[in-house]
Parts: sequence; C-alpha cells; structure tokens
Amino acid sequence: MNAPDGVWAHLAQAPGPTVLHVVADTGTKSKKLQTREQFAPAGPVEARIRVNHPVKKAWRLTDGQSLKVSVENGHAIVRLDQVTIHEAIVLE
Repeated sequence: MNAPDGVWAHLAQAPGPTVLHVVADTGTKSKKLQTREQFAPAGPVEARIRVNHPVKKAWRLTDGQSLKVSVENGHAIVRLDQVTIHEAIVLE
C-alpha cells in the first residue's frame, strides 16, 4: 500500500467479495488521554491487493461509491483520494 504515515490496512479475504479496511490514525492527539482529539484526512492512498478471483467492480462500503480498479499480474489496484478515520474497499 502506498499511503501517508499513520495509514494502515487490514485485508479480509474469503470466498466471495474481498474487503480491504483502510484506517487513517492521523490528527491531533491528547497526551493526557492518549486518544485522538481530532482526525485529519490522509491521502492519497493506493492499494495493490492480491486477488484470487476476477475483479469486475470495486466500491467504497461507507457510501457505495464506485471506484476505478485495474488488475495487473493478479493484483487489483485501487486509489482513494483521502481517508478520514476508516474506509472499506470492496472488490467483487
């Protein structure tokens, strides 16, 4: 994954759709509470996801918006302009 510092991902792959959860742990942090006070958007994020099935479409789980996806050498490539807290990419 090509993303700014503080952005990480978790891949859920099983029979059926593949889901990549992208988390942006970015923003101001309270030292006293050890928690985020405000979250800042982070991006762009480009993910290369190894897939074991044909990919016909990709979308954001949060709002259903379609995403452009290309497949190269068994990897689906998807780009998000920004992530605020959490986003899930579904590949079907």
